[in-house]
Amino acid sequence: MKTTYNRKNLLLALLFVCSAALVTCQKEAVKNNICDGNGQPVISSVSAVDRTTTLTQGDYNQYVIIKGQNLCNLKKFMFNDIEVSVDQVYANNNELTVKIPNRVPENLNNKITLETSSGTVQFDFKINIPPVTIKNIENEYAPVGTIMVLNGQSFDFGGYLKGEGKVFFGNIAATIEKATVDVLHVKVPAGATQGMIIKTVDKYGTEFAYQYPYMDNTNMIVNYDDKPHVAVKYVGTDPIPGPLSGKYAHFVETPIRDGFKVDQFVRGKISVPQDVLNNPANYVIKFETATGLALNKAGIRFYGDYGVAPGKFHAWTFTATRFLHTEQKWVTQVIPLQSAIGGTLTMAPRANNVVELYGVVTVQTGFNIDISFDNWRIVEKSKL
Repeated sequence: MKTTYNRKNLLLALLFVCSAALVTCQKEAVKNNICDGNGQPVISSVSAVDRTTTLTQGDYNQYVIIKGQNLCNLKKFMFNDIEVSVDQVYANNNELTVKIPNRVPENLNNKITLETSSGTVQFDFKINIPPVTIKNIENEYAPVGTIMVLNGQSFDFGGYLKGEGKVFFGNIAATIEKATVDVLHVKVPAGATQGMIIKTVDKYGTEFAYQYPYMDNTNMIVNYDDKPHVAVKYVGTDPIPGPLSGKYAHFVETPIRDGFKVDQFVRGKISVPQDVLNNPANYVIKFETATGLALNKAGIRFYGDYGVAPGKFHAWTFTATRFLHTEQKWVTQVIPLQSAIGGTLTMAPRANNVVELYGVVTVQTGFNIDISFDNWRIVEKSKL
């Protein structure tokens, strides 16, 4: 009797091992998008990766879990008309895990489409496509007739890659010379004048106005023309790199110095709104610059409040591996005002809210430098 009992136990153990192996084999097959189920696929919901938060919409590059039945044996998967490669989808009978691609659809139907060997199913799900936006402009003072480079997002969604979107300076349409997903090359149109709003109008008629107007002169401190620099040693209209809007400062030096010197290239004052003094972290110093030689040394300082805090400055520092070289092309630069005043949270009260900007090249040993400056202004920090 004891022998019979042992044989029965052995048989049961073997059956258990085989059953476990079968379950494991089926589980592995499901993990690889292969399963025995052949019913019509059904999508019941979409959730976040925590599996508890139900979603009706999602963002670019977000992982989501699609729940339902008969979801494996996947042959095709799409958000709108953007197909996701099946080998990028983790699939089993009841769940799909997939990352929303950052590509703009041609036809926006706000649906998930899923096809298996047993059928096709669709499910309502909206992808939040970032709106057409200008984030910054390479040269905010690009003269009429030259190319202005607009950096932004979703220009493909706005139809710009197919010539369906538009850019305006005020009410004047500009010619778009080249368009990519995130960059527009636009010719500044004849008739464009300082202060005009630059805006995009996409193929759907949706408008986006850039935060800063054309040739923005808000809180202009020095433009070397009607708002002059206190010293004129380096100011003129040299043919290279050529003027943006009148005179500019062109600082050139070779490595010949007889000891420590301070060479100023900008100094001026302006009465600013009270909010600039109260919240300097919300403001930046903007200016245009062009370099004829790579700027790869330390030695340039910007004093954002020289009259009140003469010892506080922003060190505009470059190295051989992190250098500035625009190759004589004018480029808009941004320096945090708070950095140029020593990092303080507020600026001290003063008569008429006068702020003095001071910029210098200050080094013991000279170095090769060829840099131009224009249009020093204090403006609100970008909202993007």
